[in-house]
Amino acid sequence: MTENKLSTNEIYTLLVNEICYLKHLPGDVLSEHLLCQRFGLSRTPVRGVLQRLQQTGYVTISSNKGTTVTSIDFNIVSQMIYQRIAVETKVLIDFIKIGNAYDIEAVNHLILESIKLKDSMDISPTDQQMMEFYDIDNNMHKVWFSSTNKLYIWDMFVRQNAHYSRFKALDMKNKQNYDELIAEHKALFDLIRNKDITGIEESLSAHLNGGVKRLGNRIFTDLSYLFVKKD
Repeated sequence: MTENKLSTNEIYTLLVNEICYLKHLPGDVLSEHLLCQRFGLSRTPVRGVLQRLQQTGYVTISSNKGTTVTSIDFNIVSQMIYQRIAVETKVLIDFIKIGNAYDIEAVNHLILESIKLKDSMDISPTDQQMMEFYDIDNNMHKVWFSSTNKLYIWDMFVRQNAHYSRFKALDMKNKQNYDELIAEHKALFDLIRNKDITGIEESLSAHLNGGVKRLGNRIFTDLSYLFVKKD
């Protein structure tokens, strides 16, 4: 489908993806005029899309600067990771107790797909490869939320992603980080396969905090321009 035949919902999703995968960086201006030209729409529907992006935390709209992409709030990222660990540990323990062989194999298949994708990359992942790996990672987590009938919680996590998703994308900019991500996935899968609930919280915490460890001080140095400035 060409861009000038997209619905406003599809345009919203497209722009969300572009922001999440850092095609539009914090501080970038989204020109209403250029978006109208790009999608072949009048100002009214484009303004509706931009207002929706503002409501979900991806942009701010002001009379002086127009529409600008928001900075990543590391405090929100940290709190979301804390929330994910608290909730997802319980979900994953439930999954280990009740998950069937099909769902367990689905997790293994997604890990194998991530390895295949990583092996196909050059030194730096393309935006498309990064998006594919991101989706594989999300789909792996989604398996245990779906199997335990907790998809509402999963959807809530996914919707609250204006800051966390971009933080994950930063972590995925470097191919070398994928080896660690896959190792974290394998560690979780070994616990699932062996029905070992004792190590779930520690392993899940290591995985969800992995980006914080890998990016380290860069959050406050050469990448600080992407983040909300501390007072």
